[in-house]
Amino acid sequence: MKHILLVIALWATPSLAAPPEGIDPAGPAARWVSGWRNGDGQSCCGYDSDCRRTFVRPTQKGAPSGWDAWIDKETYGPTAPDDWMPAPLKAIGGDGWANPTGVGWACWYDKDVRCISPGSAT
Repeated sequence: MKHILLVIALWATPSLAAPPEGIDPAGPAARWVSGWRNGDGQSCCGYDSDCRRTFVRPTQKGAPSGWDAWIDKETYGPTAPDDWMPAPLKAIGGDGWANPTGVGWACWYDKDVRCISPGSAT
């Protein structure tokens, strides 16, 4: 019975992986993020799940990639740390630097910055 209640509770819980407000699903930002891959060639998820516009800065904590992303609860959901998180070197790759949006993006999943792009405005 506990398992059934857990399944019902999870099914009824709204998803935190909804698309961010202000992003046209057919627009260039959505297409760019949806095709984004990290340095290992793995998908970074997409604008409709784990990737969000956020603040990105040169590292302050010695991240091997040289970049940190602001991962906050308001943007990424209740399990986000509300802190600057270092991006691993593999988080940068593919077309991550060819950012058509001009703002920073980071994909946060399972307590890890999966992909990061500083954007031209960073």
